[in-house]
Order: sequence, then structure tokens, then C-alpha cells
Amino acid sequence: MVSGFHEWILSAWIWDGTLGWKHIIFAAPLLFVLLRIMLGMRRFKALVFSLTSLLVAKAVFTIYVVVVAMRIFPESSTYAPSQLNACLYVALIYAVLQSCFFGVVRFWRRMNLQAVIIIVFISNMLSALLVYKFLPNT
Repeated sequence: MVSGFHEWILSAWIWDGTLGWKHIIFAAPLLFVLLRIMLGMRRFKALVFSLTSLLVAKAVFTIYVVVVAMRIFPESSTYAPSQLNACLYVALIYAVLQSCFFGVVRFWRRMNLQAVIIIVFISNMLSALLVYKFLPNT
């Protein structure tokens, strides 16, 4: 079970580094717009939160893979999700990590955490679908 989880994380990370790198490019503006419209955040605050949450999620994701998953990962792996599933897996990982980020930020900044988590999931899933839409045909 644990090995399967690490294998799933590592495959999502590899996808994120190869064809899924556009996720952040789509997710940042989507999150910015949704924070502005749905929560009424000011431009600078929404920009800082959208960029910082994505960069922290990317850093935590990468550190986890380098420190934990690569050490446990078996040498012969056969797990390869479809392109759509890989996009959605990356979006799910980013959404969970960003939600944790906003959960920590809530201790210093007052915000409606439930609304922020919903916005984070919406922006990540939409960006996963956009990444999938603009993938090269293989």
C-alpha cells in the first residue's frame, strides 16, 4: 500500500515535470481571478496568495518526492496513468497542498477557509482540464 502511494506520487511528479508543467501557468491566473471575484480580495493580496501557494505546493511536492518517494520507489515500475488521469492527479496534489498552505496562513490572515479550499480545488481542476486540452496529440 505504501509503495503504491509513493509510486503514484512519483508518477504524478514526473508528469508534472514533463508534460504537466503548464499546470502552474493555468492555475495561477485562475486562482487569482477566483480569489478576486469570489472573495473580493485586493489585487496584490490575491496575486501574492495565488503565486505563493502554488510555489510552496510545488516545493513541498518536489521535496517530498526527492526525500521520500525516490528512496522507497521500486526500480521496476509499471504504473503509468492516462494523460487525463495524470493531469487530474497533479491537480489533486496541488489542491491538497495549497489547501494546507491556506490552512496555515489562516492563523495569520483572516479568511473564509472553506471558500478558499473550494476555490483552490476549482482552479486546480479547471487548470488540469486546460492542460489536458492543450496537450500535443500523441
